[in-house]
Amino acid sequence: MKGFNIKKTKEHNLPGYIYVPYVLSEHTEESLKSYNDFMNEYKKKHEVCPKCGSTAHTSTLAGYILNSDKPEDYKDLNRCKCIKCGNSHTCHDRISEEEYKNKLNL
Repeated sequence: MKGFNIKKTKEHNLPGYIYVPYVLSEHTEESLKSYNDFMNEYKKKHEVCPKCGSTAHTSTLAGYILNSDKPEDYKDLNRCKCIKCGNSHTCHDRISEEEYKNKLNL
């Protein structure tokens, strides 16, 4: 497999193909619980459109890997499109419902 570079720009939001390496990992009960807890919290922090606050969206389905040694570096860079307002963004760019309400001063 040839190497690839990931650029920290909005270019990753363009349509096309994403090729990622295949990774096989085994979980213990403890690591699976830790993984599920992290992902549930991550989803809460990135659940609504940053523009309109809607949860309804379409998304690509690439599997981004969580490095349990550096969970703060995890980013779900799947492309999303809000069904309500049409805004395009990544899953990581979505915000929590609480953050959206604070943004509106509610």
